[in-house]
Amino acid sequence: MLFVGGRVLFAFGPRDENEMALNETNGPCRIPREFFYSANCFANDTDGSWLGPFEALPYAVIFRFAYLQTRIQVSTEYGKLGMGGSVSKITSEEGVLALWKGVNAAWLREASYTSLRLGLYEPCKVLCGAGEKGAPFYKKFIAGSLAGALGSVAGNPFDVLKTKLMTAQGAEPPSMMSVAKELYVKQGVSGFYRGIDSNIMRAMVLNGTKMACYDQAKGYVVAATGLEKKSLVTQFLSAVVAGFAMTVTVSPFDMVRTRLMNQPADARIYNNAVDCAMKIATQEGPLTFWRGFMPIWSRFAPTTTLQLIIFEQLRTIMGMKSL
Repeated sequence: MLFVGGRVLFAFGPRDENEMALNETNGPCRIPREFFYSANCFANDTDGSWLGPFEALPYAVIFRFAYLQTRIQVSTEYGKLGMGGSVSKITSEEGVLALWKGVNAAWLREASYTSLRLGLYEPCKVLCGAGEKGAPFYKKFIAGSLAGALGSVAGNPFDVLKTKLMTAQGAEPPSMMSVAKELYVKQGVSGFYRGIDSNIMRAMVLNGTKMACYDQAKGYVVAATGLEKKSLVTQFLSAVVAGFAMTVTVSPFDMVRTRLMNQPADARIYNNAVDCAMKIATQEGPLTFWRGFMPIWSRFAPTTTLQLIIFEQLRTIMGMKSL
């Protein structure tokens, strides 16, 4: 516990100790009970910040859809071929294993980015005043967006490497270390943060939509069916709604991020996210922002459902309440 002027300002430890600290803390230093619990859980890695490694495992299965999505986004040729045609062309020219190009960087990205965007949602809800019962949707969206933005900063270097590896041509792609070395030599540390503006915007929209829609949908499902929030059926139906909403809102940001990150290491095609979006809209048409919608949804649907259900079940195991 941290004491300031004889008062408890902050505490880490078992939940009952935090509640005791809260009861003993009065006046202007009084902090909402849920903040103590959320901060305590995050500090002890029991609020989901350690879920990233678990998410990396199923991601290996659905990674092919992420790979196809990236190829379709950067190439009009693959965009015209669609999912089936793209798979046929890639496997015939580069081999079946090409569908897993960049999976090592993707694992690292999930372990960092996903850990933070999920683990920080609960504390951010408290910070934004979305922790109370009946909190409006926009507060939940802001909380999810804030958690997503923080997570994207940590995961951006791996996102850049993943995108470069995915778009590498040939049956023998470069290693992650060789791509990282080339990027560092030509652009320095800033090279690993190319597209950071679009990535933060994407993460804010994605996590804001995902967590807010899931949170809100659970309330509707509970009201309509009478099931509990911790019910697997409730969690499944809510996650499906969140997955579809994510695909619709995130696709344009995903396209811009992919284009920015896939620029040559020694050249700059787009100045920033706005410039990239304007060039795509004027040169290729507005619908280009949703190119690759099916592989994105094919990836988001199972990932979001599994991720949120596992997240909720782990919270239950750790003695925490459902979102």
